Amino acid sequence: MNKKSIKIVFVCLILGLMGLCSVGITSAEQVGTNVAQTLEPIQNQNTSGLMSASITNAENYSYVGSWGSGFGSDNGQFIHASGIAVDSFGNVYVADSGNNRIQKFDSSYTYLTHLGTLGSGNGQFNNPSGIAVDSLGNVYVVDLGNFRIQKFDSNYTYLTQWGFGLGSGNGQFKFASGIAVDSLGNVYVADSGNNRIQKFGSSGKYLLQWGTPGSGNGQFNNPSGIAVDSLGNVYVADSGNNRIQKFGSSGKYLLQWGYQGNADLQLKNPCGVAIDSNGNVYVADNGNCLIKKFDSNGNLITKWGTRGTGNGQLDAPSGVAVDSYDNVYVADRNNNRIQKFSVNDNSIAFTPVPTLVAKLTAPLVNASEKIKPAIGNEVSLTGVWNCDDKGTYYLRQIGNTLWWYGEQKSNNLLWSNVAHGTITDNTINLEWVDVPKGSNQFSGTLMTLNIDSNNQLRAVYKKEGFGGSVWTR
Repeated sequence: MNKKSIKIVFVCLILGLMGLCSVGITSAEQVGTNVAQTLEPIQNQNTSGLMSASITNAENYSYVGSWGSGFGSDNGQFIHASGIAVDSFGNVYVADSGNNRIQKFDSSYTYLTHLGTLGSGNGQFNNPSGIAVDSLGNVYVVDLGNFRIQKFDSNYTYLTQWGFGLGSGNGQFKFASGIAVDSLGNVYVADSGNNRIQKFGSSGKYLLQWGTPGSGNGQFNNPSGIAVDSLGNVYVADSGNNRIQKFGSSGKYLLQWGYQGNADLQLKNPCGVAIDSNGNVYVADNGNCLIKKFDSNGNLITKWGTRGTGNGQLDAPSGVAVDSYDNVYVADRNNNRIQKFSVNDNSIAFTPVPTLVAKLTAPLVNASEKIKPAIGNEVSLTGVWNCDDKGTYYLRQIGNTLWWYGEQKSNNLLWSNVAHGTITDNTINLEWVDVPKGSNQFSGTLMTLNIDSNNQLRAVYKKEGFGGSVWTR
């Protein structure tokens, strides 16, 4: 047995004793031989079996799509994906633990690039377990087997690292697992083997820590996933204690929820944790093969998933991430894939921009505002449309010209946008831009929609971070 194999076996044995949920050590020789040339396309939405009937007024989450193409080392394949993160443009980053690399995909699930090989040099990994992206697009990776954190810019250029070997001193790690970055650029690491949380500056300067082994308030038994909300509160998946603990940004204990079991308010080896734009908390309930959604005080909102390999089913989910449109991405570890889910909730009210909406929703529709698409039905696109990005869009068509105004249906408005384009047969070519009612400030030089029917539009080409794909009315 060579030295590399000994090192891998050593780490595997230690993690087996610890029961670390979000990590899988797999020898490079175990990589499968079936190579997929393309990623699995987005599937039609299917809500069957995704919502718990026992939860009153629960939101209904739909399966949107998945990719992974099975166990393997080709681009877009995974060997025990663990950590997952999404940047402000909707790009998805996956800690592909068994392949010792980070893979990056765009918001349409297209493979973009990857970083890493097995090793201990800069940009190399030994079982990367957790990943986070800050507001500037910098990428932080928990390099578990090398007992360090590595930081890269948005182009995967190596910037710095910290940790420097197995240990329990300030800034050292013992099989760290999860990582999160707050709005100020501070970095929080779930130092699993040391049963503590460590906090660092954005360049790795040690700031503070909290936690000791145990089951009391503020104590941990193998903390794994970690997330920070917009107020700086820190949520920790305390895996061995089967609970979520919430802290202030300096480690002050606030509250907790969960205990071992499979009932609604119980957890079994929770691993990943993520926060959405409204402060709701998503937990990868690893042992129960569920995703559970709570409010910030631990009240259960909904849950979905069953054990299996079908669409919407899970097998040991280890990581969870939420994008700016509150779509949920799950690292389905034992199924070697990523799954995406979105909420179907049309009940949220909001107040649109009065003057613009009045213009765009004017009831006047005359012959110049109608087109004859290939479906053979005369149709006007003027009206109110709902989109799978949870936005409402106000469209106005005059001849072959189309305008819209769209905004997110939320009390905490995240985005609003306007667009202008031309209709040719069944195709709409648009330019769009976010406007300053909300936090997003993106723009797109071109987006192409297909007119599927009188009541459905579908994006067939988009970029620059636009999240919506299907519009209906």
